[in-house]
Amino acid sequence: MSLPRHHPPEIREYHCVSKCVDDQHLLTPTEETTYIIARVWEMAQAKYDFTLCALMGMSNHTHDEIRLGQTPLPRIQQFVKSQIARRMNRVLGRSGAFWMRRYHDTAILDAEASSSSVHYQHANPVRASLSEHAESWIGTTSHRAFVEGKDSFTASWFDERSWKRAGSDPERKDEFVRKATVRIGAPIAFDGLSEAERDALRASMRARMEAEEQAAASARAMEGELPPRPQAAARIDPRSRPDQPKRGGRPEGRLRRRVRAAGEASLVEALADAYAIKLPVYRRASERYRRTGVLCAFPSGMYPPWIPHAFEVT
Repeated sequence: MSLPRHHPPEIREYHCVSKCVDDQHLLTPTEETTYIIARVWEMAQAKYDFTLCALMGMSNHTHDEIRLGQTPLPRIQQFVKSQIARRMNRVLGRSGAFWMRRYHDTAILDAEASSSSVHYQHANPVRASLSEHAESWIGTTSHRAFVEGKDSFTASWFDERSWKRAGSDPERKDEFVRKATVRIGAPIAFDGLSEAERDALRASMRARMEAEEQAAASARAMEGELPPRPQAAARIDPRSRPDQPKRGGRPEGRLRRRVRAAGEASLVEALADAYAIKLPVYRRASERYRRTGVLCAFPSGMYPPWIPHAFEVT
């Protein structure tokens, strides 16, 4: 039996990840799927007290950054996941479990971790080679609204089925365009900053994303891969699963080959060694936190797996 979740009242921001059951592509990014995700979050924002700082919908999982108000995090997640599951099961003509049993939440402890978390979420399509640029991802994403300083983004979808049932009148098409507007608030990285300082932080995050996109393009060029076409993601079979890597190899093997080709193998060796040391320490810290609710003294700027230096848990 899984342990109940414990969220200390002093921690107000969390990065949550929810995965589709069996890693199926049940959230293949069509206009209807994007609208459903946005509509459910719009409903949640009207019903509960919280701030949504970032949102990213991938083919088989979602990311969201939530800054808590009075509503507990599990209640928000239960509502959002159940509503998305009910609507998507109806669209896909399926029944049964839609999500894996539990979502994963990571506490955001400081401003640096907050900005790193938001960047990590928005960069998902680029890192997965599904989109050449973060802003061109066809699925649900708050990237453009976040970096441009907007307080919301809108997803729209033409409800063709309802339009046809109503007689397929071309002059009435606008009546069947569904729209959902999701509010995007400021994460703790923006706390205490003036408007000019916020603009500078957004500019630095845009530059960071551009560097991420250029690195991905360089890696594709070295391997002779073509630039990704975002529309191809919409043609993925929702019942399919991601390709699994061959067993027995080290998970960083592909990254090692890429960076070694660029003459930076020593950097990858150092990163792999640091990761091997810090991962079990982080797991021990996480387990103690779940058992006792006692927080560990994480280093400033910590956000897994980029822990800047070693720490010990007794």
